Parts: sequence; structure tokens; C-alpha cells
Amino acid sequence: MDPTSALLTLIGLTLGAVGGFLAARRLADPRHAALAAAHATVTGPATAATRLIGLDPIAVTAVLARLAGDVAATARTGEAAAALPPRELPARTGIRLDLLAERHRLAGVRMFTS
Repeated sequence: MDPTSALLTLIGLTLGAVGGFLAARRLADPRHAALAAAHATVTGPATAATRLIGLDPIAVTAVLARLAGDVAATARTGEAAAALPPRELPARTGIRLDLLAERHRLAGVRMFTS
């Protein structure tokens, strides 16, 4: 594993943001940044499912293993999109996530503060 990939792997939950930053600074290639972001998209919720709602870690790991091909395909899509201008980037769920984040920010009671 090259040093950039090792760093991205060690960073954990912030892989997507850090991967994008490193790629923008040309410290990581688009393939590694996209793979880190796709990986963090599934492993973050999987960790939360195990820790917060007590799902069986073996069952969660099995689901992650079954998703490996989809994660890799998503990363390839991200890598291909890296050359596009910002207005042409695919953002099929970004708006919904922004709306949910805003609703969470304004909520009287929040589950997480990070």
C-alpha cells in the first residue's frame, strides 16, 4: 500500500473529506480519493449500526463484503467524474443530504454533535 492510501485508511470517518482535499492538492490521485470516499460511505454507517443499535458485527461485516463490488463501481464512477467541471459533477443525493443536515442543525435535540 502506498503512503497516501495508508494515510487515507488510517483517517477513518473523515476519509471522504480528506481524500477530496488530498486529491485537490494533487497529493492523492482521483482513484484513491474516490475509493476512500466510497469506502467511508458504507463503513461509517456500518460501524454506527454495530455500536449504536447493536447489530451483529459478523452480519454487518458480511453485508460490507457483499457490497464490495458496488463500492468499487461507485469509486470508478467517482474517479471518472474527477475530470468534470464542478457544475457537471453527479450529485444524485447531495441535495437530500444537505437538507437533512440543515434540519439536524436546527433541531432542538441532536443525537450527535460532531
